Amino acid sequence: MIIKLGVATEISLPRFVRGGGVIKPILFAAKLVVTVGCFWYVLRKIDVNEIFKTLPTFDFRWAAFSLVAALTQIPLLALRLRAVVQTLAQQPTRLTFLASNAVTAICGFFAQVLPGVVSEGIRAWMLTRLGCDWRTGLTSVLIDRGIGLAVLIIFAFIIFFLPSALNIRAGDQDIVRFVFGGVLLIGVLALLCAPHIGPMAQRWHYSYWFGTLPWMRTACCSGRRHPKFSPLPASAIP
Repeated sequence: MIIKLGVATEISLPRFVRGGGVIKPILFAAKLVVTVGCFWYVLRKIDVNEIFKTLPTFDFRWAAFSLVAALTQIPLLALRLRAVVQTLAQQPTRLTFLASNAVTAICGFFAQVLPGVVSEGIRAWMLTRLGCDWRTGLTSVLIDRGIGLAVLIIFAFIIFFLPSALNIRAGDQDIVRFVFGGVLLIGVLALLCAPHIGPMAQRWHYSYWFGTLPWMRTACCSGRRHPKFSPLPASAIP
């Protein structure tokens, strides 16, 4: 059984899902139940009367802008994920732009109704169905999440220097700026030192796995494919 993603991308399902025509109605029923459950959960938290009262003051221009921003976010995140996977993967994968959009959209849906760890696990699993191994898939997800967190910290650091109507004490603002600035400084120094830390850590047996990680992160940020990891040298074995 094959799930079609776009025009030229396919994800092969595992063997326990492949079968006769009974699987398709079950999958359709599961999708329908999940969709109805999501709508029921959302409508249960919304006061419909308040919605109709606020409709006259509703600004559709901002709503349209929000919708366009949300739709633009999916292909941008897909491009980032595809760039990370292509940099880390030692062999060609079937992760095209259409496939990365589908993976991002599906995992974004699951992130709304399930814990984030579950949605990220689903994304790593879908990457393995597109030709990545588990190490590349999990590492790509972690790096993608790390880049998103770094961008969020950068925006928050800049926003705290802008004038705001919020009543925040100057001392608290200085503490937040110091913390965010320190985190950004540590991240930049770690990326700059990664090419030197990696070879040093690979010399010892117990730190060899750690020595390979900075190479991956540095390759992703610099846009280069990381060098193929050499097998564990004899000098690293105690």
